[in-house]
Amino acid sequence: MYNKSQFQLNKPSIFAEKVIVENILNGKFPAGSELPNQRKLAIILNVARPSLREALMRLERDGWISINHGKPTRVLDIWKEGGLNILRALIEQGQNISTNQITELLEVRLVIAPVYAISAINKHPHNVLELLKKGLNLDDLAGKYAKYDWEMHYQLTLLSDNFVYPLLLNSFAQFYSEMAKLYYSNTKSRLASKQFHLELFNAVKNEQFNLAETIFSNAMSNSIYAWRNMNIETNKGEIS
Repeated sequence: MYNKSQFQLNKPSIFAEKVIVENILNGKFPAGSELPNQRKLAIILNVARPSLREALMRLERDGWISINHGKPTRVLDIWKEGGLNILRALIEQGQNISTNQITELLEVRLVIAPVYAISAINKHPHNVLELLKKGLNLDDLAGKYAKYDWEMHYQLTLLSDNFVYPLLLNSFAQFYSEMAKLYYSNTKSRLASKQFHLELFNAVKNEQFNLAETIFSNAMSNSIYAWRNMNIETNKGEIS
């Protein structure tokens, strides 16, 4: 039986959710297996059944489990059947995301980021210029670059006037922040980003919007290459 106080969580449903996620990740509830019935699981977790049901509904929403009334609740394969909220939970649980998985996320960004960026530039060039000015004189600190990188992408999604893009970006905000801090811990990454900010600012200022799109796409592509190399260096303990 679990003790809720050890998790320092006041809401029983949140406690139940986190314990179930922990047990899925550590293999006690592997993909394809069935959870104990709600009566038994509520006893195991020491929570009331309404709290457990609330937790299970959230877990189904995010792609951890599949609830079929009248049948056992099935644990899903999170990498094939889960949603983007899985990433947030993995970060909270202190799970390691593989280099390949991060690269795949960057490849998704390579596809969508230039689209919302050029949409924002075409629709609101003056607002984009003001946004890009902030990136021209950043302090040479990983945290500063990581914070600005998130702000730039987020504001560009808003300026694209397409509500889907900020929703997509927000879905892995915490994960993005953690990886950006690691990425910008590398001096080469900060220098490359500084050059990117300057080139993009000048292209937008001179209304060279096609060039701006190329600059943006190249920067996203280069970040994938840089991440792969940086990860190799990290494994060797060579990143400052």
